Amino acid sequence: MEKNEKVLTLIVPSYNMERYLNRCLDSLIVDDEQTMDALDVIVVNDGSKDKTSEIAHGYADKYPDTFRVIDKENGNYGSCINAGLKVARGKYVRPLDADDYVVKDHLSDILKKFGEVDVDAFITDFTEVSDTCETLRERNFSLLPANQVFGVEECLCHYELPMHSLTYRTEMLRRIGYRQTEGIFYSDQEWNFLPFQAVSSLFYYPQRLYQYVMGRNGQSVDPAVEQKHMDSNTTVFLRMLQCMCGVEKGSVTYKYMYHYLQRLSLHIYYAVLLADPYSSTNDKLLRDTDQQLKSLSPELYDFLDEDVISFSIRLIQRWRRGKATNIKLLKRTIPLYNLVLRWRHSLNGIWPKG
Repeated sequence: MEKNEKVLTLIVPSYNMERYLNRCLDSLIVDDEQTMDALDVIVVNDGSKDKTSEIAHGYADKYPDTFRVIDKENGNYGSCINAGLKVARGKYVRPLDADDYVVKDHLSDILKKFGEVDVDAFITDFTEVSDTCETLRERNFSLLPANQVFGVEECLCHYELPMHSLTYRTEMLRRIGYRQTEGIFYSDQEWNFLPFQAVSSLFYYPQRLYQYVMGRNGQSVDPAVEQKHMDSNTTVFLRMLQCMCGVEKGSVTYKYMYHYLQRLSLHIYYAVLLADPYSSTNDKLLRDTDQQLKSLSPELYDFLDEDVISFSIRLIQRWRRGKATNIKLLKRTIPLYNLVLRWRHSLNGIWPKG
């Protein structure tokens, strides 16, 4: 690897992250000069009102060959990814949220593997950790073939590959004109899904890279925050649905996207219903989304209208027919539904057990 030949671009969206940004960027600083030369870190300051920009520029001043800073007006997460993609210099690219970090001890090894392998998508393990950096859960993808190139058909053993595990070939994203939706929450879901329209080769390296911090107050995954932004969730879901409809039906890629949206569509339905069942805004949002789902994918719509999966599905049927739905009962059935569905699909190899 030649000096300054960038292997990996990390885009770090940052909005008022002065409390966490040092931890994030410090995890990218190692003693190995070759590793530092291979890294391209772009901190995108999304109109922060605290010291985020000042902190980021401090790293860029000290390590100018590794760190860069983009200061821009606030445009939410997707706009940060888009800004970083425009100037990414790495062979591969991925997001790194400013309140998360990487496993420093594994960085050199993983970057070396990135340099050796040429694929559209690279999969690595990650860990869910607490705000105090205590390990909560280690996530791996043991059903995938490790240390070899494979196709999308192998991914059917997983119902989804999370953002924290996925790194893409930069050239591929540019070739398909990949852009995330700007000005909304939850566009990170698009990173998991939209690029798969062009992914044909993948490589799974069973090594932990990403450390995903859970339980921070104000996180977008906080149910209280999520309930306030169901319009964003719906926008992302419909964009993903439209992407699936543009893929050849019956293809392996279509099957992967379909199984992914089965789970996500149920989440959208439940989240809207449970957010505020008496809200006229949410009721209209749900009804509009339901009709668009019926128009774009009758197959997926019918999946939610069949009396063969679980009691939760029958509650959706009742809602569609204008009958009352017991919200508390629905809420209790969600975990049971997920367990039953995962178990049933594990029997024929579509989804993993556990």
